[in-house]
Amino acid sequence: MKMNGMATAFCFSLFCLAQTPSSNPIRAFFEELPASRQSGMPSNDELLRVTDLIPNAHVDAVKEALPAIFRAFGDKDDDVKKYAGLVLFAIARRSDGAALLHDHLPAIVSALYSSTDLGVQIGTLGIIQAFNPRPPKDAAPMLLQYLRSGRAPEYVKSSLVGVLVWLAPAAPEVVEAVSAVMTQKLKPQFRIDILNALGAQ
Repeated sequence: MKMNGMATAFCFSLFCLAQTPSSNPIRAFFEELPASRQSGMPSNDELLRVTDLIPNAHVDAVKEALPAIFRAFGDKDDDVKKYAGLVLFAIARRSDGAALLHDHLPAIVSALYSSTDLGVQIGTLGIIQAFNPRPPKDAAPMLLQYLRSGRAPEYVKSSLVGVLVWLAPAAPEVVEAVSAVMTQKLKPQFRIDILNALGAQ
């Protein structure tokens, strides 16, 4: 079917509108999340539709959505945190992921302190590991502080040690902190998990 010039121009205008930050379904999803939570969290399919937008979203659209995403990531509800964490993971994997999220590292690491939920803890470390195209070396001191704080649950220490050694394998303070963890009274399986994490680096 042929389109006349006016119809073509109209369709092009709609396409441009869909690409602009003013029409931003990523931002809208997280702005509406607190209210929608009262009647039940959005479905996994709804969340996946948002995460599927991330790889090809315009950088300005992602930047515009970040405040709403981080408000959700700082929510006291662990389910809300996980929704935001999944989208942050997708953002970190973009070719410009490190540039988009580097200045937000303190907000990302803070989730380790605000929740002991396994999904939140492992998901937060996963976001840091996903930074593309280079790992965020600045995260090492923050994670080291968390490990030394004594607040890291035993079940997450192996993953935490693995990320620390991955970020700063030769740093004396990291070696010292890992050695200190290994002297702690740990369940045998957790000790094995830490050794496996060290061996994988």
